[in-house]
Amino acid sequence: ARVCDAWGGGARNVMMTLATGGGKGVLIAHAVTQCDGPARVIAHRGEIVGQLSLALNREGVPHAIDAPAPVIADICSRHHEEHGRSWYRPRALTRVCSVQTLAARGEEAADAERVKLVVVDEAHHVVKGTVWDKAIHLYANARCLLPTAHAIRGDHKGLGRHAHGLADTLVVGPCFRELIEDGYLCDYRPIVADGGVDFASVPVGTAGDYNHKKLAAATMASKHIVGDAVQHYRKFADGKMGINFCVSVEAAGELQRAYSKANVRAEIITGETPTHVRTKLMRQFRARDILVLLSIDVLGEGVDVPAVEFITMSRGTASFQVFGQQTGRGSRVSVGKEWSAV
Repeated sequence: ARVCDAWGGGARNVMMTLATGGGKGVLIAHAVTQCDGPARVIAHRGEIVGQLSLALNREGVPHAIDAPAPVIADICSRHHEEHGRSWYRPRALTRVCSVQTLAARGEEAADAERVKLVVVDEAHHVVKGTVWDKAIHLYANARCLLPTAHAIRGDHKGLGRHAHGLADTLVVGPCFRELIEDGYLCDYRPIVADGGVDFASVPVGTAGDYNHKKLAAATMASKHIVGDAVQHYRKFADGKMGINFCVSVEAAGELQRAYSKANVRAEIITGETPTHVRTKLMRQFRARDILVLLSIDVLGEGVDVPAVEFITMSRGTASFQVFGQQTGRGSRVSVGKEWSAV
């Protein structure tokens, strides 16, 4: 309602915050159902495109998907698995697409003029002079909704139009603790181990996080972090499923071998993992055939697996945005789940 009030008051681009797991997909789908014309729902990762399509499908919104045919087939399969039918329509006026696709292809001017609503998920990425900026400016007649968990950036760039961003106003939703207390998210139990990483030697870069190369070197120099991760998993989350965020492929490989010795199936997933392989791994993970996903710089945004019961941070971060997004993967409620270990 406050977003609609902001649009009614003259703001074109409304940024909206809602804590990780709080239901941004549901609100996005609702905004699309209330739109009186074509909509574009934009994401920057394949997993997020899939999640947004599922959100629209749950609300019975006919929509097209701009993605490779195998990805579309997998998304439609999940439509049927989770909702009993698919609302995917190749010629639908509403489209879910990646920002890279829009920036590269553009869109027919007549089609772009008819679009009434543009939604850009994970909108803390939206700053001037980027592919997101280019995509939004394709649609001169559309209102824009910019949802994100945290309207902050590690590089300290402002997200308002008066600064580095495109937002005309900000609507702040309930915070993480409010959502937990109201029963919309599960509580968490923090478990802190001394990984022995010397962060004093790792500088923070302009993006607001540790220099990745030096962070990886400092992490690999630790004698404890691999053993501690598996030891603490066995002690606090044995038999549970979750995500272990790693600093590098090398570190993930060491962790995978350690989990294997403990008879725990763990698989590595990175930004370079082919789409069909990533799809297969995520399907096996949801089915609990895989208990631990070892992630390198993916799965921190837009991944909705309510059954995730623990998050392990085997990589340090100086960024609140990164920490909040990654640990928030375990915050969704699920049957039989009282809390998540972090």
